[in-house]
Amino acid sequence: MRVIVATVFRIPHAGGASSHIELLVSMLRREWIIRGLICGNDLAPTLLAKLRYIVKRLKDADDARRWALEGSIDRMARLMAKAVAASDDKDLLFHCHDPLATYAALLSGIQGAAIIQTVHGP
Repeated sequence: MRVIVATVFRIPHAGGASSHIELLVSMLRREWIIRGLICGNDLAPTLLAKLRYIVKRLKDADDARRWALEGSIDRMARLMAKAVAASDDKDLLFHCHDPLATYAALLSGIQGAAIIQTVHGP
């Protein structure tokens, strides 16, 4: 089984979830089990999207945050689908570390890969 670790949040960031993911990735690499890491660092919006966010934020901050989050989820879903298409692994597992990454995995339409989620926080 090969694992792709996924989180919408940037790595590293302050907090236990980031430390957990960094340790998990290092251990999976040591065992040659990891296939990749998809995280917030990979989800950077285009310059045009950043400008649209600024304009939306001036009108309605909550709507702007929702729009930006939906964009991140969409970009993660596309990266997940691309990872599955490029993989020759028969047993592929997405290990998601937040509900948004799990939602992206479900939206991606991936088939032939298992999806699990580790819940962090209270």
